[in-house]
Amino acid sequence: MSWETSKCSARRFTQGHLQKLVGQGLDIGAGDDPFRPVAGSCRPWDQKNGDGDAAKLEGVPSSSLDYVYSSHCLEHLNDPVKVLKRWAEVVKKDGYLYITVPDYDLYEGGQGIRNRFHRTAFSLQRDSDPSVPLFNVLDLLRGPLSDRLSVRYAGLCDDNFDPSLPGSVDQTRRGAVCHIEFMAQRK
Repeated sequence: MSWETSKCSARRFTQGHLQKLVGQGLDIGAGDDPFRPVAGSCRPWDQKNGDGDAAKLEGVPSSSLDYVYSSHCLEHLNDPVKVLKRWAEVVKKDGYLYITVPDYDLYEGGQGIRNRFHRTAFSLQRDSDPSVPLFNVLDLLRGPLSDRLSVRYAGLCDDNFDPSLPGSVDQTRRGAVCHIEFMAQRK
């Protein structure tokens, strides 16, 4: 566990993104490092706690949440388009999705998926490539998800990343941040 939510919360609050996540929320894939909102409550959803499949969110009614937060979970699922459609479905109109995924070049080294638990990879710079499978985050949000989501923010985060280290080094275990954060609003 790299404690990705805790590592980045201060910066995210300073940027102003997380202040929009208020009311009733769901932290999908929370593990031992759940999101803590400034107001309202956020229920951790994790398969190891018996909550079930993160792709299906069985038992979570449509349009029942103000937001969904997920840090480093989406890359473990097979079909990000289908998953994000479901996650958007459980959010009320004008609610938010705030998602963090490893960056393909920084985390995976741009050489295919090396983490055996990852099913998909994500980039802001590279084109989508089904052979990896690699998804360009902006193309994903502006393409198959554009009928239900509007992009509010997307950025690459490389805090404490050392480009001089070999690609085989998992820098997240050394405190580095190697991911993409994006926020989308439900239409």
